[in-house]
Amino acid sequence: MDQKTSALTEAQVSAYLERIGLAAGVQGEQPSKDGLVRIIEAHQNRVPFETIDLVQTGTRPDLSVDGLYKKVVEDRHGGYCFELNRLFRELLLALGYKTRPAFARPVLGGDPRAMNHRGELVELDGVLNYVDVGFGGPSSTMPVALADSQETFDGRTRFVAYDEGESWWRLDRVRDDGSTQTELMVCTTPVEDKDFDLLNTAMSLPGMLFRETQIANIRTPEGHITYRAGVLKIMENGVLSETRIGSDEERDALLRERMGFTPYAG
Repeated sequence: MDQKTSALTEAQVSAYLERIGLAAGVQGEQPSKDGLVRIIEAHQNRVPFETIDLVQTGTRPDLSVDGLYKKVVEDRHGGYCFELNRLFRELLLALGYKTRPAFARPVLGGDPRAMNHRGELVELDGVLNYVDVGFGGPSSTMPVALADSQETFDGRTRFVAYDEGESWWRLDRVRDDGSTQTELMVCTTPVEDKDFDLLNTAMSLPGMLFRETQIANIRTPEGHITYRAGVLKIMENGVLSETRIGSDEERDALLRERMGFTPYAG
């Protein structure tokens, strides 16, 4: 994989690292697996997956680097896969990682869907790894090595990658009881950032899930927090609590407290 140049300035990289709670000194480190784990985990703990802005504004997300930087770093909002993984790629490039985008099919234990998800592939020691900071479901803070039948465990979640042939990899999550569930199908065929523009347009049209359903979730050190269509769920140390939200004002206050952002006004 060739090394590309990031579109972010040094000052923007510093601000982005501050946004996810990492010291600017990370900019001077050599790319490594341990370093990548820190960056992924910090991002998942600070930047939520969310569609509430899309639902409220009805505006197709801006995938330009400047637009994404303003939304995620300056305005301290989240976004969905086409936004978060796009900007995350620029951060990784600025930090010296070799990375490129990847199409993926969400499965989530059901039938494979159309290719409507963006992840990232990062090369470490000659091995392709799948990384994701924009998946609205179970994901790993570890880069998932695309090596057949190899398990990746981040201390909380186990994933196993299987080579399905013809550039496709199946990522299975291992449940606590030992059973497995396929979460994603990942394609390693090289693609470019612009290849996701039409998908971004399609997924933000009226009638589509992300345009019609308010969703937000974020990883926490103790578990995760999820908001969907008026219900807030908090998983903390294995204990799940659920709260029904009665108004937009209550929702905004909880999202501000729990996920660090207030949705844009419609």
